[in-house]
Amino acid sequence: MVFIINNNEFNSIKSMEGHVMKLLGILLGFIFAMIGLIIAIHSAHWIVGLLITFGGLFTCINSLPSYDERVL
Repeated sequence: MVFIINNNEFNSIKSMEGHVMKLLGILLGFIFAMIGLIIAIHSAHWIVGLLITFGGLFTCINSLPSYDERVL
């Protein structure tokens, strides 16, 4: 079986790749923020937990799409 992919389908697949990476960035940032919060609350290493939390929040916020990337 041979599948023929035209240029439009290939370009749409390549554009989806960027969206998937942004979603993974948001997900991983949120996971790190929650793990850091758990470490800060339930451990004696609260400074490290807060640093991990803020790093996760920074990653999560930076992974959000900007105004320029929207397609109107």
